[in-house]
Amino acid sequence: MVAGTGAKAEVVYTRGVPPVINDRMASAIIAGAAGAALGPDRVVEAEISMGGEDFAFYLDQVPGAMIRLGTGIPGSDVKLDIHQSGFDVDERCIGYGVRVMVHTVLAALSAPLL
Repeated sequence: MVAGTGAKAEVVYTRGVPPVINDRMASAIIAGAAGAALGPDRVVEAEISMGGEDFAFYLDQVPGAMIRLGTGIPGSDVKLDIHQSGFDVDERCIGYGVRVMVHTVLAALSAPLL
């Protein structure tokens, strides 16, 4: 397009972080384990995000799934993103996260191999 003007242009595309694509089997195992650990009413599908996440590089190599652990302060209407200076976390969520991970490991170990 610039040839008519006498100018030259070169376009160099550098691929950024790939999208996070969760494996269906891993997602099912984690969702079931989280439901067993916390109760099925406390497990929800996260909203789709356009943010980049380097965990995607792992998922390019092995099947897996990324999960999010709710860390908001109960009763607060303020939703603080992890990358904000005022971010605060209810540290009671750590125990919930540990329970979900333990249930996930036990479920994955008992899952049939493909």
